[in-house]
Amino acid sequence: MRAIALEVSELLMGSVRSDGLHADGRAEFFGKIDLLTRMQEGEIRVSAPAISMSSVDLVRTSGIDISVLAWAHSCHKSAYACGQCRGCFKHQAVMAELGYEPY
Repeated sequence: MRAIALEVSELLMGSVRSDGLHADGRAEFFGKIDLLTRMQEGEIRVSAPAISMSSVDLVRTSGIDISVLAWAHSCHKSAYACGQCRGCFKHQAVMAELGYEPY
């Protein structure tokens, strides 16, 4: 209801191609969530515009500065990057593919 009060018309979800390994990272999932939220008051749309892109493609397309990207992480164990979980390994791999030294 807060989103409706703020006149939000669309929620953009940050999902990329590799998230499709999980049911809630697939285009079909976002399609069904979109159908559900459009049925509710406010008819808010839900989309995942980068779902067909790799993480590296998304970073390159976005033009995000490395100083910002270096702070990003998706640690599965901590509020800070632990460097030892699947999420941290993915971040390290993306940074390496972009040509930056892993931390």
